[in-house]
Amino acid sequence: MNLKIKVQNPAFWLGTVIGIFSIIGGYFGIQGTDVTNWGVVTNTLGAAIANPYVVWIIFIYIIGLFIDTSTLGFKDSPVTMAKISISQTAEDIIKEQQLKAETAETEPETAVTPETTVVATAPTLTAEQASAVITQINSMVTPTEPQVTA
Repeated sequence: MNLKIKVQNPAFWLGTVIGIFSIIGGYFGIQGTDVTNWGVVTNTLGAAIANPYVVWIIFIYIIGLFIDTSTLGFKDSPVTMAKISISQTAEDIIKEQQLKAETAETEPETAVTPETTVVATAPTLTAEQASAVITQINSMVTPTEPQVTA
């Protein structure tokens, strides 16, 4: 789950607060006309916190907030997981991933460690494989062209 992104979203917090107050109000049978002063609100919140059943229902509700039902299982989508800012769109993420893939195809990756620098290159061939490739190339070359040698 990309919790950093979820908690940046004001809609997440609005839904959380509304859901929690709805659970508490529903359990205690509170109606809008019952909330006439802050004492009623604080007393009701205190009673909710003191009631293990209400705390459990709120806990279950909060777990449900973190489940992405648009994907299999309980994980967020790869696009959501790749986000680093709430303002990024799926289109932004996909474009970034395509750019990284194109860059990776044209430039070798370099890993730097204190001891050495490793550059990713094309796979190497054994002597036997290289010989087979040269033989294949030579069989395709016309007799007037020079032969490839190892």
